[in-house]
Amino acid sequence: LRSGAKSSIFRKTLVILQFTVSIGLIVSTAIVFSQLNYMRNKDLGFNQDHLVYVNVSGKLRENYKTVKNEFAKISSVLSITGSRDRPGIYGSNSGGIDWQGKDPEAALLVSFSGVDYRYTETMEIKMKDGRSFSAEFPADMAVDTVGNFLINESLEKVMGEGSAVGKSLDFLGIKGQIVGVMKDYHFSKVSSKIQPLALYLTDANINNLILRIKPENLTSTINQLSEAWRNVYTDFPFEFKFLNDDLDKMYRSETRMFDLLKYFAGVAIIIACLGLYGLSSFAAEQRTKEIGIRKVLGASELKLALLVSKEFVVLVLFSNLIAWPLAFYFMKDWLDTFAYRIELSYMFFIMSGIAALIITIITVSYQALRAAYANPVKALKYE
Repeated sequence: LRSGAKSSIFRKTLVILQFTVSIGLIVSTAIVFSQLNYMRNKDLGFNQDHLVYVNVSGKLRENYKTVKNEFAKISSVLSITGSRDRPGIYGSNSGGIDWQGKDPEAALLVSFSGVDYRYTETMEIKMKDGRSFSAEFPADMAVDTVGNFLINESLEKVMGEGSAVGKSLDFLGIKGQIVGVMKDYHFSKVSSKIQPLALYLTDANINNLILRIKPENLTSTINQLSEAWRNVYTDFPFEFKFLNDDLDKMYRSETRMFDLLKYFAGVAIIIACLGLYGLSSFAAEQRTKEIGIRKVLGASELKLALLVSKEFVVLVLFSNLIAWPLAFYFMKDWLDTFAYRIELSYMFFIMSGIAALIITIITVSYQALRAAYANPVKALKYE
């Protein structure tokens, strides 16, 4: 008897451990999926759909304006601009920035990039105040050490109260005025906080052409772009990328983590179910006489099935009590690495617990019903 009791305790402990791991993985998978979905659907502050960028760095830059004009002639190209960088790889500088009223001792990391005309229009970045760069204002163009700037809301907040439009700015060896303030937009990973940003206008430092194209007839548009490219660059192949594809690559580590958790959660659930099935079979066999007597005394099949299932439900509930705080601790720590994140709702834990209970009931129901519907005479004879 003592050996049987020890065996039963060991089996139950193993099931609790297996379901603790399974529930923890279910909770973690749900949270990672929700965070990944949140990042992919978060408003980036610009319209990333149907944006194509083409590299024109190095030797290609010599004919940048020519190919830009050729692309602009294509009717399905809605807008076109250029930039030194593309979202996700802007430069940054922690020194050499100065403006009216700046504390000389204050150090600030400011991201920057050079852009061409119609940058905010093509990217569909909203303006908070002032205007965008315009050919109507020749002073906007950065020439030698003079040129104007666009900044984002984050930089304006650092600069102090009131509008930054019209204030002087000295940055990257360029002195000029702030002509517009853009609403904050994500120019790097959504997991990172939006940093202060300054843009200057250039046509000499462009590495990328950015085009907004019509969503219809994409194949035809790409073919027209390729033909226009070959008219200018006979020795270089036409290569392009959709900005959306690059943005998806930014979430590669989170996607990989989600895929791994899905796999391990599935394996853990299968192992836990096998252990639970074996334990329920063992328990039903141990209680054969009790079930037979209860059935002779008038107990219904449903009550007998619940009798067999009850102890396993208790085991899984106990597993929840262990898994929840562990999952909460680790997932809160993980979510804290994101500047923009979902709330760690109790519903993740409740729904995972319910899922575990449903899995438990389905797993033990066969053995429970089999024991409940067994012939009581045979059961008593077996004992």
